[in-house]
Amino acid sequence: MPAYPRPSNADSLWAKLFALPTGCLRLVSRLREAGHRTWWCGGTVRDLVRGSVPRDLDLATDALPEAVRAAVPGAWLAENQPGESLGTLMLEVEGRSVEVTTLRRDGAYVEGRAPSEVEFVLDPAEDWQRRDFTMNALYLDPATGDLVDPSGGMQDLWAHRLRVIGPARERLREDPLRILRALRLCAEHGLVMDRATWRAVVDCAGEVARLSRERLRLELERLLIARGRARGLQLLLRSGVAHHVLPWLPPLAEVPQPEDHHPEGAVLGHTAQVLGNLRDPPTAALAWAALFHDVGKKETFVQEGGRIRFPGHDVLSARFAEQWLFEHGATAALRREVVALIEQHIRITCVPSFRPMKRARFLQSSLFAAHLEFHRADCLACHRKLDLWRELRRLADSLPPPPREHLVRGKDLLDLGWPPGPALGAALDAIEEARLAGSVVSREDALGLALKLRGSTEDRAPKTR
Repeated sequence: MPAYPRPSNADSLWAKLFALPTGCLRLVSRLREAGHRTWWCGGTVRDLVRGSVPRDLDLATDALPEAVRAAVPGAWLAENQPGESLGTLMLEVEGRSVEVTTLRRDGAYVEGRAPSEVEFVLDPAEDWQRRDFTMNALYLDPATGDLVDPSGGMQDLWAHRLRVIGPARERLREDPLRILRALRLCAEHGLVMDRATWRAVVDCAGEVARLSRERLRLELERLLIARGRARGLQLLLRSGVAHHVLPWLPPLAEVPQPEDHHPEGAVLGHTAQVLGNLRDPPTAALAWAALFHDVGKKETFVQEGGRIRFPGHDVLSARFAEQWLFEHGATAALRREVVALIEQHIRITCVPSFRPMKRARFLQSSLFAAHLEFHRADCLACHRKLDLWRELRRLADSLPPPPREHLVRGKDLLDLGWPPGPALGAALDAIEEARLAGSVVSREDALGLALKLRGSTEDRAPKTR
């Protein structure tokens, strides 16, 4: 397969290769010195062509996996190598993951995930047909800068077009994850599917039910945090895929909201706007919270005297999110954060009226920045009033920095003669509130207040005969 002429931006494209981590350049050199050819490929070349920093580092080579192992330092090899039988090795190079795959032809797919067998080959001309989309079948020779483009991927990239390689329905059914990947790539890169690809996505939408729940969640998560994620959600709905992966989502289009507070209309439209309003790049927890935060409104919908309410929808939405994420393999840490964001998205309006210590705990919690960002996105998707958002920022900025360690502890009060019990805990709370108010700034201040509180407690104690 002859190399295609270098595109007009080839010099800058080639130059960008040298901006990759130096370990990646050494990796290419080691394989070349061992007599093997290499090409940067897939998302690496796609992102370079589009002028962005590659998130994925994919290297194709004619070296067999055992030859790659022999050519690179053992410290670069990841401990777990589940794809080695298919010719893929995962390397950790200067803090970046690099996927090195031997050129190959794929056999039939088993259970919609991986080919039953592979045949290793020596040239991209025999490798490209196994890839999913033309924009991912680009091969850039790091030694010469020549671009191998056997499928017309460059033309599709310049046309902002996503096109499946080969018979679209057949290729999507091989691995249904490609259906979700197509939607994500369109959202993330502002692409439009060609007619055959879109028709195949719509016709094969039900195939996503064959995916494992964890694979499904991970690819949905990539879509939800991608640039253009609001459009990605629309594509999920328009294609019919959402009916199979998030069946509770489409019915939210039929749940009305009070017009005075939600001029944007039904719950589904509000959900899409909240997701889109999150600052780039949102965390996975923020994205999932945006998707789930109002799902409980369908079950809690109440209309009385012309007024629409959703009593308890925040709690119900949080429970639903926790269960769905648990069933789809999310970590406990992710579930806790999503649940906290959803449970507090209504209660956050009460924070300014909290007692000082309770308010400070919220404002200085590890999740406060996420709560604040979610509140901003939520408000911009309905009434667009950010008064509370500004007030919360002001309150947080006005707090003294938390001490590296407590000014006093329970043991200190016991040493001053405090008896164990509820009164001791109340005294510690009073000292912390005084610190937040600024009247206690040192350990000496705290101990002095403890003595005063101890004296007043003794004065109030009933006298015994």
